[in-house]
Amino acid sequence: MKKELLIFGSNGALGKGVADILTQKDFDKIYLFNSNMKEEVIVNRIFRIEINDLSKEENVIAAFSKIKPDKDTIFFLFSTIGGFWGGQ
Repeated sequence: MKKELLIFGSNGALGKGVADILTQKDFDKIYLFNSNMKEEVIVNRIFRIEINDLSKEENVIAAFSKIKPDKDTIFFLFSTIGGFWGGQ
């Protein structure tokens, strides 16, 4: 069975740390999703995919359309998307 990992928010402060650790793990393919990224293959199993605001359904659909489902694949999702807007 193949294992594929999707990391949403992979270019933020938390996401970079998560991506650094999880890309060293035993996954067949790893997809790094974030805004302000060029789509490219980093190495043969790691793909960077640019996405926009995931609070919009059409962007979520577009993000998942980059992944090809397969009955012989288990997908893992790690999301660091979100944020904190500090105040008084």
